[in-house]
Order: sequence, then structure tokens, then C-alpha cells
Amino acid sequence: MAAALTSCLRRSGGLTTVQSSFWLRWQSEGAQGSAKLLPGTVYELHKVFSQKEVTAFLDTTGDNNDFHHDSGAARLQGFKGAIMPGMLCASLFPALVAQNHPGAVYASQELKFVKPVLVGEDVYAKVEHDGKRRQTQ
Repeated sequence: MAAALTSCLRRSGGLTTVQSSFWLRWQSEGAQGSAKLLPGTVYELHKVFSQKEVTAFLDTTGDNNDFHHDSGAARLQGFKGAIMPGMLCASLFPALVAQNHPGAVYASQELKFVKPVLVGEDVYAKVEHDGKRRQTQ
């Protein structure tokens, strides 16, 4: 069985920065983790990524865009300071799911990066089950 979820990441000012939708699946109906995923279920997480965490992510992925670690380079690109890698921000979504439903498998995901997040800025991730389900093979 698979369940559809929608998610968003917002900054402390309430601006949406990342929009996402994804499907989770389980090998069996009984393997949904510690809590049954019901329509309308919402999970939220607050995080502030440090420059050290951003650097570790950049080193791991090989992303060498200067605007992720150099505020001057980011300003030249029109940003207010060094910006977070979008995929690092989006990594909060599977973290929320895994914390609440161990064993859930990300089957697919769509992301839309709406606004940048500055390194060190408060971010709030929210995941909500929209009630859609489908059979998986």
C-alpha cells in the first residue's frame, strides 16, 4: 500500500521556500511503523542548519557552488547571504517520515524550490497525509 503526502518548508517569516509531494510505500500493511498514517496526519520539525552542516553536505555531494558558503558570492547572485542547498532543506521531509514511520520507503517525490533559505535561518518542515492511497506492486 502507498500513501500520498504533501509537504512544505517555510522560513520563520512564514514564506514558503520548498513545496513537495511524494508517495510512501510499505511492504505490508502492518509495517507502517509506530503510528498508523491516517488522512490529515501532520508532522512538523524545526531546524537551523549551521554552516558546518552545510559544508559537510557540500563535501558529500560535491556541490561546489560558491553561493552556498560565500556570502559575497551569494550577494553577487542577488541573494542576501549564503543560501542553503535546496536538497539539504528537502532532506527534512524524509527525516520527519522516518521518525514517525520506520520502514516507510520513499517511492517518488516532486520538489519545487520557491524561495531561497539563508544558512543559519530557522526553517520549519511540515508533512501532511492528503488522504490519497494506491496499491503498489
